[in-house]
Amino acid sequence: MRGRLLLLAGLMATLLGPSQAAGQVTYGAEGLRVATPDGDFTAVVGVRNQIRFTTPFAVVPADADEVGVKVGDDYRVFRSRLRVNGHVFSPRLRYQFQADFVEERIRDLSVTWEARPWLRLRAGRWKAALNRERIESSGAQLLVDRSILDRWFTLGRQQGVEVSGGLGGTRPRGGTYFLGAFRSVDAKGGPALPVWLGRYEWTWAGRELPSWQGDPDASRELLLALGSTVARTEGAFAFYQGSGVGATLPLFPAGSPDRFRTRHYAGDVALKWRGVSAQAEVHRKEVRRIAAGDRRTLRGAYLQGGVLASTVWARLPTRLELAARAAWIDPHDALADNHHDERVVGVNWYVLGHRHKIAADISRLRFTTPTGVRATDRRTRLQWEVTF
Repeated sequence: MRGRLLLLAGLMATLLGPSQAAGQVTYGAEGLRVATPDGDFTAVVGVRNQIRFTTPFAVVPADADEVGVKVGDDYRVFRSRLRVNGHVFSPRLRYQFQADFVEERIRDLSVTWEARPWLRLRAGRWKAALNRERIESSGAQLLVDRSILDRWFTLGRQQGVEVSGGLGGTRPRGGTYFLGAFRSVDAKGGPALPVWLGRYEWTWAGRELPSWQGDPDASRELLLALGSTVARTEGAFAFYQGSGVGATLPLFPAGSPDRFRTRHYAGDVALKWRGVSAQAEVHRKEVRRIAAGDRRTLRGAYLQGGVLASTVWARLPTRLELAARAAWIDPHDALADNHHDERVVGVNWYVLGHRHKIAADISRLRFTTPTGVRATDRRTRLQWEVTF
């Protein structure tokens, strides 16, 4: 990890070095910005930390059998990341880098070339554009963290290429498309098979939504976006962690190793206006075991909303936001009474938007199985998010 960071520092020194003495160094809302006098090379550097207290467990149970297993109070630096982005030679050629000090790994490293507003080419490793909740940073969530759907319906970070761009401009039918082909690395030693993804996102009047949840800036104009995604994967895993590493969840009976083919359909909507925000997603995921020949269909959805306290009553603090979410997962739609539920209420105190905030929430998790088991548990979280 240290060697990779030194390599990054050497690259930045090479790009900015010849004019560094006369370069421009400023600090603003995005972080520390370094640029050459002609503006051909820029680098914006930021460090983000999440300090979180959780009780009685930090990881959401995957089924009813795990509900009774309580780890106890958990207090730690949950995420600590270095982020560098900017452009080289031209504003049309942008790069993005992100490393995690907790996991000690590089999470993002990509280059994007904007040939035209309707044609962008991207290569490297980054978050696959499957759904809005995953695309948006963990530090820009409405509540302390993402919903329970994130464990079952995500591709995380993938390595590959993508073509994207805007269509229609500000006309009513205008939007943004994404077409990606990724190389799903098989940790079990099998072939690295492609992940195919297509997404289209429509925005009201061509107004692009900011890449964060909630509405801490109390947007004066209506911001509305609708997205739809189709993805296909094949490999040793049917599920992925946020890092893109394959994950195993209790979906099929235990047995000999197999390979999985999935088809994933997702839709999402997001709205922001004058301190009020709303966001929702629906997912359908078909998972088939290739050798065994059996399959399952998973469904999931969530709805969340937030409102600045001052929107409800002008005398309340403008930095205080109230939030709530309801989420639901059916890991096997062929069985009745088989679902996971999440209900969360929380508050945010924005010191400096999502870059510096204090968040707290209380959630109730309930698991219902076809055998009549009903397990319920509650979780409390408190988090300090700071980026500098």
